[in-house]
Amino acid sequence: MTDNELLNNIQQINHRIEKAALSAGRDPQEISLLLATKTRSPELINRAIALGYGLIGENRAQELVEKAPFLSKAQTAITPRETHFIGALQGNKVNEVTAIADCIQSVDRIRIARRINQYALDHDLKRSIMIQVNSSRDPNKQGLMPEELPDFLKEMTNFSQLSIRGLMTIGLQSDDEMIIRRGFAELKTLRDKMISEGLLAKTAIDLSMGMSQDLELAILEGATIIRVGSDIFGARS
Repeated sequence: MTDNELLNNIQQINHRIEKAALSAGRDPQEISLLLATKTRSPELINRAIALGYGLIGENRAQELVEKAPFLSKAQTAITPRETHFIGALQGNKVNEVTAIADCIQSVDRIRIARRINQYALDHDLKRSIMIQVNSSRDPNKQGLMPEELPDFLKEMTNFSQLSIRGLMTIGLQSDDEMIIRRGFAELKTLRDKMISEGLLAKTAIDLSMGMSQDLELAILEGATIIRVGSDIFGARS
């Protein structure tokens, strides 16, 4: 893939984001594009970073660890230079991921949050996290059930090194757009409710939801972070 092809793919996604935002009466600048870099080489990721797109997300702890030393740390002009972890986090990988990731988006168990906090405390770090919620109630997806979120957030107050940036979900795979939208809308409703009840800080506004196939629906329902991989980097080999 040439730099022109890569930039063209990114611009096409940005055009979709802008169009969906304007349709929803939103400012496109409220929405950040996260590049999902699973299986992508450091060289290809660095080319995207050089184009100004520094917000990247890794799904696998081992890939995150292997790639990190080779990724550019240069500040980027269009999206912030941050590395997020967006996959399921196993307990035995917490320390490795916490050492590298600026934000862990997939926190849905207190024991994992406790381990992240302990590692951060031991190493004098602060870490941003997002709480993963299974807002579509899909039995095949990870995340807290919506009704579990209030008690979860109450327990999170014990973790001094963690800052909750917002909520994350994975959209339901369905041909019915209204069903997909309902899951996204539920996440926004939850965020607003938790903020109004004081269980989330007023700054914890991020909603990480929407990928290549459903980003327009997510934006209509309030997404602030869109996670896109193959539509930018091409089909995985």
